[in-house]
Amino acid sequence: MSSEVLARKYRPQLFSEVVGQDHIVAVLQNSIALEKLHHGYIFSGTRGIGKTTIARIFAKSLNCQTNQNNPEPCNECSACQEITAGRNLEFIEIDAASRTGVDDMRELLESSIYKPTNSKYRIYLIDEVHMLSKNSFNALLKTLEEPPDHLIFLMATTEIEKVPNTVLSRCLQLNLKVVPSQSIADHVKKLLDLEDFQSDADSIDLIAKAAQGSIRDALTLTDQAIAHGNGALVKSEVANFLGSIDDSHLFAVIRNILLGDGDATYISLQALYEFNVEYSLVLKSFIEHFHSINMAKASLGSNLDAYKELAELADPEFLHLLQEIFLQSLEKYNVYPDPRLALEAAVLRSLAFHPLKVADATTEKKNLKKPKPQKNITIQSGEVSEEINPIIDKSNTEFSSDDWAALFNLDALSNITKEVFLDFGFKQFSNGLLILLQPEKAMQPTEAMIAELMEALSANFKIKPAIQFELTEPDIVPRDAAKKIAATEANSIKEALTENSSVQYLMKNFDAKISINSD
Repeated sequence: MSSEVLARKYRPQLFSEVVGQDHIVAVLQNSIALEKLHHGYIFSGTRGIGKTTIARIFAKSLNCQTNQNNPEPCNECSACQEITAGRNLEFIEIDAASRTGVDDMRELLESSIYKPTNSKYRIYLIDEVHMLSKNSFNALLKTLEEPPDHLIFLMATTEIEKVPNTVLSRCLQLNLKVVPSQSIADHVKKLLDLEDFQSDADSIDLIAKAAQGSIRDALTLTDQAIAHGNGALVKSEVANFLGSIDDSHLFAVIRNILLGDGDATYISLQALYEFNVEYSLVLKSFIEHFHSINMAKASLGSNLDAYKELAELADPEFLHLLQEIFLQSLEKYNVYPDPRLALEAAVLRSLAFHPLKVADATTEKKNLKKPKPQKNITIQSGEVSEEINPIIDKSNTEFSSDDWAALFNLDALSNITKEVFLDFGFKQFSNGLLILLQPEKAMQPTEAMIAELMEALSANFKIKPAIQFELTEPDIVPRDAAKKIAATEANSIKEALTENSSVQYLMKNFDAKISINSD
């Protein structure tokens, strides 16, 4: 094997060798073939996707001595070979990060007025152009707006938002895309075959996924994986090197969360910890898996049977909530004193917001959803929107609006179910039929939530009603009553504090004020 790293050894020298940027290549090739060239090009995009590489190939095509107006450089003439080697006098490559001063820019522009001696164009490639100072950009503007016919500027940047609009408006902007994982995997596989290294598809997929759209990162990781695996890429070794783990362990945690089994979730988490995982990567993996499960639930893709099986264990609302919970933990990852706490906090919140309470933790539950009550009526607006008919027990015929508000002061509903029904108003309860007023903007309760509500009514008020929802704005809802109670308690606390002698002293001598948030 050559001592040269893969990213340099296999850097594309032709447009046809560029991976994942067909839209950019087509623009440049058509510009050359039609002789419709711009005097300034700016290539933008994330690291390692081919900005500088494409600019160099473009420069070779412009000054190629053999193939005039040919989209591909010959790579055999002196101009092509000199540009490839970085010693062509008419191709000046500048690192803006190390030459940010206005004096450097003025020196560069002073030489730009002279025509090239042995090439068609004098080409300036300014890498990381966003690093130039404000004065350097100002010095560049006039030449960039009205350059000589023989002068072409090529600029590359990873932070296009830092380039002044005055510069952007004078250039042709070419935004490079993040390279898809499958394209990266195919490219890595091709190079490994050329280098005669043993590999398997799973290890290559892990590297392509970890590269996050960057070809250069993928090849750098491949070099490291080759060294780590002593010349071969094996899934277990690559996973250990990247700090990732087998999806089966993640699926075990997800399954136990969906089943609401705290003990089993704890055991599966402990199995994860044995791999000395990178917790930020694990959180990202959970987010990706929940996304795939949601896609499978909506029948929008995912051919993996494991996702389809997990999607059947919960309602779509709960699945979306889980994805949001893990996203929030990742967003606040750096706040936690121990990275492990970020993962555990997400798992704890997932179990806390479980839509149904588990009556018997030892009973195996293959589906969270209760047996579906029969739906009889669906009306779009104004009256009954949905009717749920369990077996009606008319032994207790008393249930009032006060009882409806009192229900939410009891520990009878899970947090997510309680949060939804706090915005529903009470209309009437008669002959075993409970009618609730549902605001148009309120969240639609799931069948599991409705079943949980009926269980709470049965346990606390000895009624087993049929439930109807009317799409009408209620005058008062339990959330209003809760706010009034909180406000009354806050006023009582404020009055008690006002009578305190120490507080009175602070108010009199230091203009102190009492502020109590009742929310």
